Amino acid sequence: MKVARFSRALLVGSSLLALSGAVRSQGVGDCVGIENGNQRLACYDRKVGRSAPEGALKSAIKSMPESEQQRPFGSTAQGVTLLDSRWELSPETKHPVFTLQPYKPIYFMPVFHSTKVNEAPCSAAGGRSCVTNPVNLDSTEGKYQLSFKTKLVTGLFDGKGDIWAAYTQSSRWQVYNGDISRPFRETNYEPEILMTYAMDYDFFGWKASMVGFGLNHQSNGRADPLSRSWNRIPAFVALQKDDWVVAVQAWHRIKEEAGEDDNPDIEDYVGRGELLINRRLGDHNFALTLRHSLRFSEKTNHGSGMFEWTFPISGYLKGYMQIFSGYGESLIDYNFRKNAIGLGISLVDW
Repeated sequence: MKVARFSRALLVGSSLLALSGAVRSQGVGDCVGIENGNQRLACYDRKVGRSAPEGALKSAIKSMPESEQQRPFGSTAQGVTLLDSRWELSPETKHPVFTLQPYKPIYFMPVFHSTKVNEAPCSAAGGRSCVTNPVNLDSTEGKYQLSFKTKLVTGLFDGKGDIWAAYTQSSRWQVYNGDISRPFRETNYEPEILMTYAMDYDFFGWKASMVGFGLNHQSNGRADPLSRSWNRIPAFVALQKDDWVVAVQAWHRIKEEAGEDDNPDIEDYVGRGELLINRRLGDHNFALTLRHSLRFSEKTNHGSGMFEWTFPISGYLKGYMQIFSGYGESLIDYNFRKNAIGLGISLVDW
């Protein structure tokens, strides 16, 4: 398996990009696009190492919208679009490099129920990737996801390009299965490097706001016969209109040698492309994610659909519901079809 080699390369690349970002962040060019005079002056002072006068700092803070001054992690400021807020597409939404930002939803579901359980996973790699002794699994388990990103380099290509490092981790926990000591059944680790470019094009009444590409690694960190992993080069475009966001993504898998590939047919099940449709309606958020193999023979015509709904509970704590149908709910189940529904809480949605 080439996971270790790829991970080392990804770590070295991230370190070099981080060093580049640290050097670039010292430049005063980052301040040019800030329209508010007090905020721009405070930015220049920070870049050259001067302490801004207390009055100027207070004035800069007061000139910010109240929602920006006390906005919690993962929320969107009033009057700022979701894409602008999450990806810092305009000068007004820019943060310093290495500021921790939300990426994908963060949630915890104490109840995640599946109609079928995969007690003997097996991939197209054959014997070494097939479980011969089935495990007695519960159909109801817990599931959670953590996801963050941070900007490594900013201000590329006339200030419109940024480079990000992101990390997502999701786990399925057999918390109610005391017979086998309540293990974590499956955890997927997904580090990636992304480059985004802000734009403003009209597309049939929608605003095409961002394009980008990246390098993505996903694995479950396990040994044979349960090892599953793949590396991809994704490319994406995101559009927005009012409270709607639509993101289209396609990816190319980086091939591995036949003897080292744990899941050679993963694209035929998890897919080669993804469509995300997100709608924010007041305090509610609805998201639909569709994936497909983009192949239509009997052996390859597979995909999945996932619906997510977040709704208010108290303050910034939200309720969360997830419905899944298809293949690839997790890496170990990449070629296993299931229907599942879960309910819990969310701190960050799309």
